[in-house]
Amino acid sequence: MIIRSKDKVQVCGKSKPVWVLDTDALTVTHNTADAEPSRA
Repeated sequence: MIIRSKDKVQVCGKSKPVWVLDTDALTVTHNTADAEPSRA
C-alpha cells in the first residue's frame, strides 16, 4: 500500500512526512513478498 498525500501523518505522536511512510510501506511489502512467494 503506497500512501500519496501532501499532508503529514502523525505516527507515535510525531508528525512525519508521508514519503517516509511510503518507504516503510514498500519495505514491508517487499518483506511480505519474500515471506509469501504466493504473492507476485
